[in-house]
Amino acid sequence: MSNRKQKYIIIGVLCLVVVCLSIAYAVLSANLRINGTANVGGEKWSVEFVQKQAKTIPKGKAVCEIGDITGTSITNMSAVFQLPGDSCTFTIPVENTGTLDASLVDVEGKETALSFDGNQDDIAKISSWITYDVSYGNIKIDNLTNFDNIDTLEPGERETITLKVEFKLEAEEIPSEAVTIGNMGRTFNFQNKTNESTITPTPDTTPVYHDTSGANTPVLSDNMIPVVYDETRKEWVKQDLDKSYDYSQQVWANAVTVVEDGTQTRSYYKKAKAGTVISMEDINTMWVWIPRYSYTIKSENGVNYYGKASTENKNPTKALPGEIDIKFIPVTQNDSEGSA
Repeated sequence: MSNRKQKYIIIGVLCLVVVCLSIAYAVLSANLRINGTANVGGEKWSVEFVQKQAKTIPKGKAVCEIGDITGTSITNMSAVFQLPGDSCTFTIPVENTGTLDASLVDVEGKETALSFDGNQDDIAKISSWITYDVSYGNIKIDNLTNFDNIDTLEPGERETITLKVEFKLEAEEIPSEAVTIGNMGRTFNFQNKTNESTITPTPDTTPVYHDTSGANTPVLSDNMIPVVYDETRKEWVKQDLDKSYDYSQQVWANAVTVVEDGTQTRSYYKKAKAGTVISMEDINTMWVWIPRYSYTIKSENGVNYYGKASTENKNPTKALPGEIDIKFIPVTQNDSEGSA
C-alpha cells in the first residue's frame, strides 16, 4: 500500500522557559609608571576629579559628608541615618585633561568594611540593612573582575562616578537614635593601554555556532539578550544572535532578560560585548526560540499512523510508536515534506 501522511505546521514562537579615587598608576610602556599628572615624550597624562562639581544628594533625614578628594581619590565619606529610606548619594565627575586615552583597570577599597558609630543596639538594628553601591557611569563596578566593557576615557571626556549608601526601606526595626556610617571611599586606577605588551589576553571560551538548518531567524524583543552556555566557565554568557544557535546540532537559540539594577545594570549588559558573563542573580526570565517547522506522522500500513519504521523499531505500534519526521521551514512556506 502507498504511504499516507498527516502533516501539521507549527508557527515559530518564543516560549517562556521559567524562569578612592586617585590615579594610582598609568602604564605608558612595559616599564614606565606615572603617579598623578605628568608629561612624557610630548604627551600629557592627567585624569582627575572635578572637585568643584562634586555633589551630595541626601534623602529622607540623612546627613551626608563627602569627605576628602585628592586627584581621583575620595576618602572619609560619611552618612548619618535614623529612618528606613534614608540615603546619601555622592556624585563626582572624573575628567581626562591629558592627551592620552585612559582606561579604568582596577578599583581599590572594595574589601574595606564600613564603620558604624552609635548606640550598639541601634547599630545592630541598622547594620544588616545598609547597602553601598559604587558606579562608573551606569556600570556598577564593585562586582567587576574584568573592566574591558568599560569605555575608554578619551582626552577631553568626563564620566560620573557615583557612590550611594542607603538604609533600606524594608528594614524591620527603627533605631532609637541616629547612627553614623563611615569608612567609605574608593581609589580608581587608570591605565593607558596603547602599549599592548602590558596586556595579557584571557582565552575566550565563548561557544560560537553557525546554523545551517534553514530555520527562520529568531526575533528578540528589545530587552532580550542572546546567550549561550559556556561549559568552561559554567556560566551563561552574552553572544551575538547569529552565533548563538545551530539547530542542526540541536543547539537552541536562548535569550534572557535581566533586572534593571542588580549586581550589574541592564544598560551594562545591553552594551557589553560577546563573552560577558551574565550573573544568574540578575536574570529574571529565560527564553528559548522555537523556529517554524512541519512534522509528519507516517503510516506503514496506510491505516494506523504510528510513525515511521526504523532499524530499532521495524513495526511501530500505538504502544511503541515510530519516528516523527521534522523539518524546519521558512516563514514564507505553507507546507513542507518532512525529513528525518
